[in-house]
Amino acid sequence: MKTMPLEANVKLYLKSIILALLGIASAGVGVYLVGFFGGYFDVHPFFAHIAIYKSVGIDIFGAGIPFMVSLVCVALFVGYFKFSTKRLALLLFLSVSFAFILSHVTNDGVRGFPLLFALSSSATGVAVNLLPKPFVDMRKKYVAALMSTVSCVPLSLFLVDLFYLPYFAYPVIGGNGLNDGILLSTLFAPLGVTLVVSIFVYLSRTIWLVQRQVFGFKVLTP
Repeated sequence: MKTMPLEANVKLYLKSIILALLGIASAGVGVYLVGFFGGYFDVHPFFAHIAIYKSVGIDIFGAGIPFMVSLVCVALFVGYFKFSTKRLALLLFLSVSFAFILSHVTNDGVRGFPLLFALSSSATGVAVNLLPKPFVDMRKKYVAALMSTVSCVPLSLFLVDLFYLPYFAYPVIGGNGLNDGILLSTLFAPLGVTLVVSIFVYLSRTIWLVQRQVFGFKVLTP
């Protein structure tokens, strides 16, 4: 590692800031579109559920597809990319905790806060995968945070639904009685990870450049 001249610092900063701002903008647009889809679905609901056991069903779109996406991400995370299973287990534990805290029972069944839950799990996923050395193999760690979060978000809500199954008559996971936003949370999850990582890059690079220019610190390139 070595110190860099001022011009190189500025170029590196501008490149990082542009990428960070693009990430923030794309995540913001994505969140808006997913929210618009969720609002439209509330007004024009569409369910396609199948029975899985006696009086218990699962909605294909509301829970079935997110659950399959979760399993695929787990397989890729562990089998293909060979990322840390301990980090995945830790994130799953924390994500399940968030899911239970943010889920609440209403007269219509179990409800949740999809965006808040996805952002909480995303921020936790980024912290679990980037720390303690956030600037080492950052692209690889971003992929790890993305895949682990998408793995844990639907699984966590699925476990919440399984917990509340006995309390409702003829429940449908992801639908009737257990409509806590599995699909929306799954769609929000990668956007949340991108948003958190982009904000982190923006803030860290700005602080780094200020230290290098204003205070004259001999900051080493991360």
